[in-house]
Amino acid sequence: MRIKFILILSFVFLFVTCSASDNRSNAGADSAGLEKAPDFSVIDLDGNTLTNTDLMGKVVLINFWATWCPPCRQEIPDFIEIYKELKDSGFAILGLAVSDRESNVRRFVKDQGINYPVAMAPDALVAAFQPGQYIPATIIVDPEGNIRDKHVGVMDTTMIKRIFSELKK
Repeated sequence: MRIKFILILSFVFLFVTCSASDNRSNAGADSAGLEKAPDFSVIDLDGNTLTNTDLMGKVVLINFWATWCPPCRQEIPDFIEIYKELKDSGFAILGLAVSDRESNVRRFVKDQGINYPVAMAPDALVAAFQPGQYIPATIIVDPEGNIRDKHVGVMDTTMIKRIFSELKK
């Protein structure tokens, strides 16, 4: 009975941490006084080095996620679709897997056909971006390298297109 209680409590905790949402957005705000995105360099699962300077001039979604998180898994098809549509128009996505094994992430990326760069999130990068305690968490960076929003919860194509059109002006 005690084991069953612990399992149920663990499931509830996992569900709550994965599904919290904070839909505040300052994507259209003036760039004066905005926080600059931290400098970073990651090696994606394909072995390519990706830095913040590589992404300058683009609207960037930096998505903190995990293979075991249901809301994270829910938004990935929309990310795949929108990346395919906008990648040649000054748009980028960087998926940063947290609290997961690289082997699980590699398998998931392959099985889902993820078409944007994915890397394991180094602890220092998580600390630098401070995405919060819940996932999925997406940091939205404007073409000048300013953090424009920190969105917690599932994002969909409509939301992403709105943010892109506001920031790409």
